[in-house]
Amino acid sequence: MNGQMNSGADTDPLAQLRDIHLPDAISWWPLAPGWWMLFALILIIIAALFYYLRWRDIQKNKPIIFSTQQVMQAALLELTNIEKVHAETEALSDGQARQIVADISQLLRRCAVQLTQIDNNPNSVAGLTGDAWLSWLDERWDRHDFMQGVGRILIDAPYQNGFSQNDTLIELLTLCRDWLEQQA
Repeated sequence: MNGQMNSGADTDPLAQLRDIHLPDAISWWPLAPGWWMLFALILIIIAALFYYLRWRDIQKNKPIIFSTQQVMQAALLELTNIEKVHAETEALSDGQARQIVADISQLLRRCAVQLTQIDNNPNSVAGLTGDAWLSWLDERWDRHDFMQGVGRILIDAPYQNGFSQNDTLIELLTLCRDWLEQQA
């Protein structure tokens, strides 16, 4: 009997059980697909924000280009104002006459810069001086009134003593009006 009990104790089913095996801890890597989608969405938002800000800066710094008609209408209006100042002054001093010529020259130069932007001409007219400037003005209308006519006053007047010739200024104003009207 003794032998039977021993064999029964050896066959205890509870003694044959092993400990509970817990699964490994969940790792943070590799990431779940939801995290990858979130990271991709964040990158897309950052890229879109970057491109939007860049586009906005480009649009803000982009020069405003008006049509030729708009530029010439504004220039003719300004030339009319210069003519009014000239007409209101009976006897021009040298300084006043030079100022009128300088105003006309600045007006023509601003128009020229706008025209080159409208034409998408890479050659800038802003740096032209002297005969090159007058030549450019003549080329725009196939006449030689700036290089060989009254238009030379634009470059000569600042250096002339006693410049207050009223008739010459009227001719210059007429020449500039004709040039502006022909450009429109």
